[in-house]
Amino acid sequence: MHKKIIEKIKENNLEDNIKQHFCDFKSLDTRFENNSFDRILFIESISYSDNILNILKTCFNILNKNGILYIRTITPPHTKSNFIKKTIGNIEKKIDCNLIYHENIIYYLQQAGF
Repeated sequence: MHKKIIEKIKENNLEDNIKQHFCDFKSLDTRFENNSFDRILFIESISYSDNILNILKTCFNILNKNGILYIRTITPPHTKSNFIKKTIGNIEKKIDCNLIYHENIIYYLQQAGF
């Protein structure tokens, strides 16, 4: 996907206006200074973090004052069904990630300062 983004930036002569960084979110706090970004995107990736709150705190610090954090991730449905809960647990194990409920993301964002 990042190759397409780079191509679009070049096609539209936006190299001077748009800088992108593709990196491991675990290194954000050591790679970038505070107030470094206008946008941070997590596309189907934040659920692989062992400590989402710390990642979001770092994002809060490295985003500009009016910066935007975009998170797209899979959120499981709320259910009382033990079968569905067990199935979700099996999926998490197979793809080695934590499916995050919508309200948990909101809680983490609030705790991080957003």
